[in-house]
Amino acid sequence: MLNLRKKTLALAVAAAATLGGGISAAQAQAVVSGNGYGQVVIYPYFTVRDGWRTFVHVTNTSGYTVSTKVRFHAAKGSEDLLDFLLVLSPYDMWTAVVEERNGVPGVRPTDNSCTVPIIGKDNFQPFLTTRVDSTDAAREGYAEIIEMGVAIDNASDLAVAAKHGSSGIPANCGFVQDAFGA
Repeated sequence: MLNLRKKTLALAVAAAATLGGGISAAQAQAVVSGNGYGQVVIYPYFTVRDGWRTFVHVTNTSGYTVSTKVRFHAAKGSEDLLDFLLVLSPYDMWTAVVEERNGVPGVRPTDNSCTVPIIGKDNFQPFLTTRVDSTDAAREGYAEIIEMGVAIDNASDLAVAAKHGSSGIPANCGFVQDAFGA
């Protein structure tokens, strides 16, 4: 029984390290599928207090287009601060930084992967502080990334639209947004 627990823990840490990218494997929590890769990753803590910034990296380790749900929650009460869809082309990596601008915490993607709604590279997206008792409550929390689905046909319209070209920019994030509706 002890050997099974060690193996499961090792797989969870390995999956978290693979999906987590910018976080320590010891800090990540992951649900491990049958192939040993995670379908959920939880970044257990971010903060913007005292000028801190938290860097988030999510890597698609498969050869397929993957849709994920990204949610940022407040530390106290787990209120939703921001959520959006992230569509990663095969072997794509999405990067972002949680930071504070003009006294408001939020997230700024640092690459061009498609999001729904479209946020865009280097566009600061403030957290929805009306959902918490104060802006201060949104200055620390956690994030979760949950796999929603996989487009197993890389020739599908969605997969083609999300795929990065030689310039590093996806073909058509507007089409990706329209595919998921308003």
